[in-house]
Amino acid sequence: MKSLDIKPNDLITLSEAAKLLGVSRPKMSRLVGSGKLATFDDPLDERAKLVSRHDVLALQVRAKAA
Repeated sequence: MKSLDIKPNDLITLSEAAKLLGVSRPKMSRLVGSGKLATFDDPLDERAKLVSRHDVLALQVRAKAA
């Protein structure tokens, strides 16, 4: 988990990120586990993790370029 100066409206759930990337939820977990996406604690749900929408979109651009 990172603690950067990220605005709350820039954070999305792993499920939302998976939909943006067009990948399965397990693949999303692997992306997080491999360190390709940093997670943040959800202040409203201690079980949930959030990711930066900007990071997800950057990953999407890198994947399309490869």
